[in-house]
Amino acid sequence: MSEAMSHYLTLGYAWVPDDDAELVFAFVEGARRICEPIDGFFSTTLWMDLDFPEKYAVMAHFGSLEAAVAAQEEMSASTLMTDTLERLQTPPDIRRIEAGRRHGTTLGRMELGQLASVSIRRADPGQGGSLEQDLSDVFEGLKYLDGYLGSIIGPNVAIPDEIVGFVLWTDRKPFDDSVARGSFYEIRLFERIA
Repeated sequence: MSEAMSHYLTLGYAWVPDDDAELVFAFVEGARRICEPIDGFFSTTLWMDLDFPEKYAVMAHFGSLEAAVAAQEEMSASTLMTDTLERLQTPPDIRRIEAGRRHGTTLGRMELGQLASVSIRRADPGQGGSLEQDLSDVFEGLKYLDGYLGSIIGPNVAIPDEIVGFVLWTDRKPFDDSVARGSFYEIRLFERIA
């Protein structure tokens, strides 16, 4: 797993009723239009939780912290954010992740129907770096599975002892094979839908 110059991801979860699903599609399209002119913006993608189809994830990828902050400012200044928030039943759960460890493809290059498993783990205070290395070691072994496309690991910018890991998959079978022995942590599996 390479430790290249850090990129940043904004990960937002929202619960949206089935009859209002067009809301998240419209949000992602609007976010792309707002963010495209920002230097360092790479992609915004939409994902659906395979166990809870009313839970969506929006994942935005930036080449720098400055680009991620600029996107947040542009989004906050637009009516898109306020209009969307007014229609959600609960507030979204949003994290900014410093994605310093990346391997393989990126979220924006994933095809519709491909999958991302997401694990959010908390370390004891001051132990985030150790947990990040442990997760990197686990992901290193996944690179050899058929169906593995890439991975991303990094700390939550606001809570450095919270480590977020993404593994990108072709389909469900390699994911299922990777967790056949179980996991001590919750792992959510999302399908790219836009």
